Amino acid sequence: MKGVWTAILLTLLTAAGAIAVPMESWQDGARRVWVGEARDENGQIVVPIEIDDLAKVVAIDLNLVFDGEAFVIAEMRKTGLLTGFFAIHNVVGVDTLKIAIAGAQEGKGSGAFVEIVVEGGDVPEFGLALVVLNGGLIPVAYDMVEKEAPQDSTAVGEIETLPDLFRLEQNYPNPFNPTTTIPFVLPERGHVRLAIFNVMGQRLWLLVDGERPAGAHEVVWDGRDENGTPAASGTFFYRLQTGASTRVRRMLLLR
Repeated sequence: MKGVWTAILLTLLTAAGAIAVPMESWQDGARRVWVGEARDENGQIVVPIEIDDLAKVVAIDLNLVFDGEAFVIAEMRKTGLLTGFFAIHNVVGVDTLKIAIAGAQEGKGSGAFVEIVVEGGDVPEFGLALVVLNGGLIPVAYDMVEKEAPQDSTAVGEIETLPDLFRLEQNYPNPFNPTTTIPFVLPERGHVRLAIFNVMGQRLWLLVDGERPAGAHEVVWDGRDENGTPAASGTFFYRLQTGASTRVRRMLLLR
């Protein structure tokens, strides 16, 4: 059954114009991703994330854990290896950095593909908690670290509960054509902005921009931009912002 789903995903990506290579070429060996050596740059510390081969890669998802009390993340930036790619990041809680990367064409080359710029404290330590290439279709090897659960049981309860207060769910159906529904949950009333972006970082449509009450909500996107023009097949991002919180997810439009 796993092979069937892999074949389906490969077909969807190929139809979307993302890739056009035989699946066998991906299974010769796993790619390797690691945290590179930190360097000083104009008083800031830069930590590169590196890969041994970007060939055939059109999407990368990363979760990195760090000590949020030791330093502040000032910036996440792409290197020249990701020219033509769209990259976004979000700090969740005080110890997790999530990065999502997607491109309309496959990557190439090796070395640092993103750099994390931090301020304050000693040389930072980042651990890779999750690395996914092309939605799991390309195998990847990395030194995985696990977040340690707090010893205080009350604190554990708080940590498990807080993420559920503000949620951006996966759109459904996904892949979709011609419309899809985006669910989200708000912990309290506030100003909400929900926008759609293409892989180049261009905003296609601002679906929501206004006050919304606490609770569960759903918004439908018809696959068009703000001018009413249907978007072409491909990968898109949707971003939910309210107050100081931001969530981002990826979806696939298949015409």
